[in-house]
Amino acid sequence: MSHSIFQTRINEAKNNVIVLFALISRNLTSRQRLKIINSINVTIGVLGLYSAFYLKRTSL
Repeated sequence: MSHSIFQTRINEAKNNVIVLFALISRNLTSRQRLKIINSINVTIGVLGLYSAFYLKRTSL
């Protein structure tokens, strides 16, 4: 059950990031966009791993 809550939160964060990125990306070059997208994906992945570890630890 905690996994589905975790996945929902990750999806919400991704959607918020996508909206924010769409608002600011009009003035960026494609190379700048790619750098931002890559850094966002890494950040979300790291936060996701940390959250999964935390949820697993608190459920034991």
